[in-house]
Amino acid sequence: MAFWRISLPHKLDVIHTELSQSTDRFISMTIKTIPYTDATTLFGKLEDLALSGGQYAFRGHQNSNWLIESTLTRYTNIPMNSFQADLEEMLIYFMYKMKSLDSIPFDNFDRRSILEFGRHYGVPTPVIDFSWSPYVATYFAFSSIQWRYAAPVNTETNEAQNAAIIALDTQLLAQGWVKSFQLRPEEYDNFLYESPDFFATEYPADVLKFIHFPASWNRRMQSQQGCFVYDALTNASGAQFRSFHDFVEKIQEPSQPGGGKKPTAYKFLVPHSEAGRVFAKLELMNINGINLIDREGVASDIKNTYNYNRKSGYTWDLLISGK
Repeated sequence: MAFWRISLPHKLDVIHTELSQSTDRFISMTIKTIPYTDATTLFGKLEDLALSGGQYAFRGHQNSNWLIESTLTRYTNIPMNSFQADLEEMLIYFMYKMKSLDSIPFDNFDRRSILEFGRHYGVPTPVIDFSWSPYVATYFAFSSIQWRYAAPVNTETNEAQNAAIIALDTQLLAQGWVKSFQLRPEEYDNFLYESPDFFATEYPADVLKFIHFPASWNRRMQSQQGCFVYDALTNASGAQFRSFHDFVEKIQEPSQPGGGKKPTAYKFLVPHSEAGRVFAKLELMNINGINLIDREGVASDIKNTYNYNRKSGYTWDLLISGK
């Protein structure tokens, strides 16, 4: 079976050489947090990163204190190599129930499809969803926030309540994964590219894997330009990291040419009070709940219009009487 490969801006032989060199060139850094006061400046920075030629994946958090972690990490701290059978059983039970409802959109019951399908409906899985689009990530960071009638300021800390948009450099993540665990240089490719046998016999433990594309049947993630991180690392036996977020903060990152530093991830903070400007901008690009989440997004769109004056969404030939 053939798989598409993503062309990277750096030659792999150069990267392999870097990964084989001494750890002296690798510097421990945290996620870089950058606060913004307005949405316009935020969008400018996000667009620069998305169009920089790198491989940035984006994720939105309504609460800037949330960690980047999978639903399985939030659900249990049992080591993945002890939880593999339970995860398989949970997903099989889920498939039985969905089959009884005639609600399975695919015929090939392979582990990867079942994992993605379960994640879609909220089953705790070691999968973290991202988007190639910073606009989609920003939508989810602000969706359903109603700052006008909620508290724009945290009454306990007297600080503005912020949403957060995460920009993850998947290439640096791959390098950090290989270097931190002293893996063979070819594991860089295995992390970033399609691996048809990755889920062949089990849901692997003690591993990190980037998944570029959702399945063809996953219309929601297709609409969201989705991609994933499979994170069975934080559930590893004797894990050094509390979460994927913790791993990225402690990752061993390469120094840049000229001695500069580049974080694996940026975390951009924006006040909830910018929700109106955010949704006015996203409306111009037709990014809304119904297009990203289908029927379940309609209620979110209604909530979001409390923050700005919607220009679209109605039709001339559908009149519903309130009588």
